[in-house]
Amino acid sequence: MIFSTLRWLGWLVAWALLALVPAGPLWAATPVDTAPLSIPVLKSPLPKGALVEAAMLRDAAIPASRVFASTLVNRADIVGLQALRPLPAGVPLSRLHLRPQPTISRGATVPFVLQRGSLTLRGHGTALHDGAVGQSLRLLNPDTRATLVGTVGADGHVTIN
Repeated sequence: MIFSTLRWLGWLVAWALLALVPAGPLWAATPVDTAPLSIPVLKSPLPKGALVEAAMLRDAAIPASRVFASTLVNRADIVGLQALRPLPAGVPLSRLHLRPQPTISRGATVPFVLQRGSLTLRGHGTALHDGAVGQSLRLLNPDTRATLVGTVGADGHVTIN
């Protein structure tokens, strides 16, 4: 008896809440901008690891519904980046599919600097992955077998954090 009363009361509350919702579908209330945008796309497919050059790009009219926050919309932001995977022609390019060209490649011997106050330590380590300028890079110190983490500098050295 109590169970059926609670069920009836639940239905009553549900219908009362539905009365507060405006009529019609919610997605119809917000207009969607479908005007095409001029976005740079590849003229031909690009293999993994290749660098994007200015001559490889053309402008295409892409519907705004296919342009996301990660989509690269300026040619200057795209030129010089490296493909992380094979990229087809004619589709918008994403930050998720491109990266800056690595300054340091995996397995390379890299000079590092550790500075704490007036103490400066220098050495060489093996890069455990690729790294571009300003990115974090893990190094293996061959003498101690310790893993160090630092930031890649413009001249190819790593400053240990």
